[in-house]
Amino acid sequence: MFILDIDGCITDGKGQPIDLISLNQLKQQIHKAEQGTMLCTGRSALYVEAIAQMLDLKTWCICENGAYIYHTETEEIIYNPNITLETKRHLKEIQEILTTLPEFANISKIELGKEICISLNPIGVSIEYLYNLILDKVDLKGVHIAHSTTAVDITPLNVNKGNSLLWLSKEFNINLEDAISVGDTMGDISFMELCKQKACPNNASQQVKDLADFVAKSTSTKGLIEIYKYYNNIKWL
Repeated sequence: MFILDIDGCITDGKGQPIDLISLNQLKQQIHKAEQGTMLCTGRSALYVEAIAQMLDLKTWCICENGAYIYHTETEEIIYNPNITLETKRHLKEIQEILTTLPEFANISKIELGKEICISLNPIGVSIEYLYNLILDKVDLKGVHIAHSTTAVDITPLNVNKGNSLLWLSKEFNINLEDAISVGDTMGDISFMELCKQKACPNNASQQVKDLADFVAKSTSTKGLIEIYKYYNNIKWL
């Protein structure tokens, strides 16, 4: 099973044009592979549905950094068992703070479409600056914070991509010893560490590159094509 992040791997990230030619080449590689492919992302089910449709993926995917899993064909959603009414209430309180504190007024915006996770996109500042400002200004007790290339993501404690992948693998008998994970930022490390093989495109953070068994020479979509070609052409199991 290939387990893929979206932003920075399948695409260049939020707000960036999608390379449709490369995406079609990626689709071909996905369907050449003996292993299946699933998505593991901070994005909502609506965005996952669109990407899955373009790549012709009919499977369970991890959405909103592990808050729930979503089946791209049946449209069934199952929430992470660690999500409670209390955690939802606490996240709403944090979102209220992030949208009213003057420190965040002109440098961030809440990403639309999220049901559980809070994702903040930076405006005119780096993702690292926004991440550190949130750490400094907001009481994050009871929640988990990480960032991708495009957003700072806040989820309930014990809800992340890795936790959700473990839960999904047990629920649907997915053998992670046969899995190849692909990510590019700190938010991906929790699920990448669980998989037998770890790979990343060349735009990945140094932290992810240090973890990876294979680092592509190319970035994002083209790098992911390279990763599929590499694993499709070797007998690694």
